[in-house]
Amino acid sequence: MKILGISSLDKDATVCLLDNGEIKYAFAEERYSRIKMHEGFPHLSLDRILKLSKLTPADIDIVAYSFLSWKRAVTSRGE
Repeated sequence: MKILGISSLDKDATVCLLDNGEIKYAFAEERYSRIKMHEGFPHLSLDRILKLSKLTPADIDIVAYSFLSWKRAVTSRGE
C-alpha cells in the first residue's frame, strides 16, 4: 500500500511517501523553493517524489493530509 502524506499547514510544508509501511521519500518544500520555512502546498516536493518513485497519482492508495479545526488553528496562532 502506497500512502502519500502531505503537510502544508502554516509553515514548513512537507511530503512523505510510505510504501507498505516503509518511508521511501520525505522532502521539505524549502529545499526546492529555496524559501526558508516554506508556506503553502508542497508541489515541488510532490513532483520530486512522483518522479523518483516513478509513480503516478493513480498509483497512490491513500493520501493523508494534516489539518486542524479552524478553532484550534486560530488558538495555536495565539489569536
